[in-house]
Amino acid sequence: MVIDLRQISWTSAARMRSSTAVPLMLVEVLWATIIFVSFGLLAPLGLPAIVSLAFCAFAVSSGFFLIEEMNRLFSDVLKVSGAPIREALKYLAQ
Repeated sequence: MVIDLRQISWTSAARMRSSTAVPLMLVEVLWATIIFVSFGLLAPLGLPAIVSLAFCAFAVSSGFFLIEEMNRLFSDVLKVSGAPIREALKYLAQ
C-alpha cells in the first residue's frame, strides 16, 4: 500500500502543471525586453556591441528556458529518470 501511494504521488507530481506563475514570467520577459531594447538604442553601433547584446540575450533566454524546464522534469527536453525512485521504493518496501 505504501508503494502504491508513493507511485501515485510521483505520478501526480509528474503530471502537475508548471509552478511558475504566468504573470511573473510575463513581467520578467517584459523587463528583459525593455533592458535589451534600451541597451540596443543607447549602445554605439558596432560589432562588439551587437555580439555582446546577442550573447546577453542568449544567456537571459537560456535562464528563462531552464526555469520552465525544471518545472517539468519528467516530460520535456530535460528528462529525469524515475528509475532511482523506483529502486528506493523497492528497498523501502522490504
